[in-house]
Amino acid sequence: MTQLLIAADQHHKGGMEKILEQFGFDKRYHFLGDITPHYNTFEEAGKDRKAKRIIKEIQKKNPDLSYDEILKLYIEQDIIAALEAYGNAPHNTAARLRFLEENGIHISSIAGNVDLLIDGFLRLIHQHTGFGIPTSLDLIKESDYVNFLHSNRIVSHLIDESFIFEVPYSLRLNPDGNYATSSEHVLILTHENPHPGGTGENRKVKMQKSLDFVIDNARDANKGKNILLACGHLHVSGEPYEYRGITIVPLNADEVMEYNCQDGNFKVVKADNH
Repeated sequence: MTQLLIAADQHHKGGMEKILEQFGFDKRYHFLGDITPHYNTFEEAGKDRKAKRIIKEIQKKNPDLSYDEILKLYIEQDIIAALEAYGNAPHNTAARLRFLEENGIHISSIAGNVDLLIDGFLRLIHQHTGFGIPTSLDLIKESDYVNFLHSNRIVSHLIDESFIFEVPYSLRLNPDGNYATSSEHVLILTHENPHPGGTGENRKVKMQKSLDFVIDNARDANKGKNILLACGHLHVSGEPYEYRGITIVPLNADEVMEYNCQDGNFKVVKADNH
């Protein structure tokens, strides 16, 4: 029997490390994106929120510009604030990877929107300043201890009696494929929550069409089977709920889903990582 421990949104320093210490280094971990630690404490997250607020203001004033052009304007406007918001990411990521290596821990993760945002942001900062240091994703991709899925395609594999569909965050995702499985249980892993309304949140889903396509095809190809979708992104806790005929399991940053790949049973437990 294989047990997966699933968590999301560990982009604060020390959060993932505390989960690994609490639940054990010998477990099989899968993270639902946003594993780039770009702030040291939750208090420092205010700098990140301020940066995003300013970026949105620039977007409103310049609706015809691309996102890269928006970020360039922000960096030119206040390079110090940009570095305060995201400049710690490579250093913190390197420390996280050393922790994994020193303890012999191998993890898997799909890409999250913050992982990609910070990577793009750091590359623009490097272009603007001439710094030639690796970005956080450069470090993650080079690590032997992180299996990081960053692509425009879904990856699937069988573990015991559960078929796993890993859906990375990508606005250019190609969701086509064969969703029929021979397993008794189906587990879909995504970063974005396809139905924030189930948690009481009113948030736009950028991958809505792709996620609905995945859900509908997995449901139709596996009628009568147990189908779960675990997701993060919203930073809210909530009970599992139904959406388009499957069960959504939302995970906050201080929660871990213990999933039994043999019988498809699961429970969500609190983590001491805050």
